[in-house]
Amino acid sequence: MAKLANRAKMTISSTGTGNITLASAVAGYQSFLDAGVSDGDQIRYIVEDNNGTDWEIGTAAVSNNSTILVRTVEESSAANNAALDLTSSAKVFIGVTAKDLDNAAPLFASSLPTALRLRKDGTTAITIDAKAYDEQGFPIEYSWDALGGSTIYNASSLPPQFASAPSMNQSTGVFSVIGTTNANNAGSINFRVKASDGVKVATATTLIDHSFLPPVTSGLLGYYDVEDPSSYSGSGTTWSDVSGNSGPNLTIDSNVTYNSSGIGSRPSFSFSGVNDFSYSGSAFSTSSSSVSIFAVYQADSTTARKLWFAQDPSGTSPFGFATEIGNTGDIMSSYSGARMTSGYITDKEVVYVNKQDITQKTASNAAYDLYSTKMGSVVLQTANLNSGFVFPINRVTSSTSAATGQLKLLIFYNRSLSVEEITTLHAWAKISYPSDDHMFA
Repeated sequence: MAKLANRAKMTISSTGTGNITLASAVAGYQSFLDAGVSDGDQIRYIVEDNNGTDWEIGTAAVSNNSTILVRTVEESSAANNAALDLTSSAKVFIGVTAKDLDNAAPLFASSLPTALRLRKDGTTAITIDAKAYDEQGFPIEYSWDALGGSTIYNASSLPPQFASAPSMNQSTGVFSVIGTTNANNAGSINFRVKASDGVKVATATTLIDHSFLPPVTSGLLGYYDVEDPSSYSGSGTTWSDVSGNSGPNLTIDSNVTYNSSGIGSRPSFSFSGVNDFSYSGSAFSTSSSSVSIFAVYQADSTTARKLWFAQDPSGTSPFGFATEIGNTGDIMSSYSGARMTSGYITDKEVVYVNKQDITQKTASNAAYDLYSTKMGSVVLQTANLNSGFVFPINRVTSSTSAATGQLKLLIFYNRSLSVEEITTLHAWAKISYPSDDHMFA
């Protein structure tokens, strides 16, 4: 049973669906700390928001001098018992629920990821931390099963996506899963971990995806994924297409290093200059002289003018997707230095960052949308790549500040992508990352 405390009720200073940051005790009540709650405790919390209209019940791990609650939701008024999107008017308190009056099942120490993607090399494992504990101190035994379609899998009958049986650390509760290298075994399963105290069993399910191609394939010209060994082996200056559509090899500059464990422990290219990735040729030419690019990358240079996916970088007027911190007057859709084709922007030429259309933003605001410690998705609609591209370049020759960051994948299409397709691609890419701390939701 989770730890309880008397008359502990507090306001919050955080909002959203993530961790709860406690603020101050409600009049007539104690703070959690004053009520005897300590860091490391698991408490039973109840949240009420919008004057009690919205509510949430769950367990939470306590940290930071009893001011941070890492919540695991059990019930809520939200759809599918999801975490509430809390407002600043919410209040949280410690109380007894029906579950506390029963012989409780073990409790997971933290929330398990809702979805993860297997690696494609047949050797590198993804991990799921399913550490659980029993309130009476009985030892925990871990096991698993999985559901794919109508088929139930276990250690005796492995899912086709697995290269071998998952390993379980019975001391730490960490599961390790290795994916197959066979693209014919692509697909998704619901992987269920179990933690038993000998009487009751706690369960949690993670969707495990094993994708060899993106979910949007219509018009696919080329697909380049750092962590696919067929696309990049970990060394060399060539990045290969794995779409099956005979896309060209991309050239990797000396400023780029392969990072086997980048953001979220996923492989990436760390770039630190200009002209870091390039292709010179006509393989991306189409009848409409335009393609769409879907990219997942993180840029952390905020001081220079940059063109991303620029064509004709050696010319006097290169064009691409421009960012420039501090320049408040340039609207990308009308500024000639921030266009994706040799002509002016049309209603089909759009830039999306993390599913949001930012074409009407200034180059400065676009830069702030892009620069982050997280990975994000960027879509350029109907970019002119008839003679190739460079990613990135300095937009003005006098600028000496190089672009830095990490690049995960590039996908090229011979058509515009719909908003629904952009949303689908973003969600698919995010499955590679364990949490919102690694890639934008």
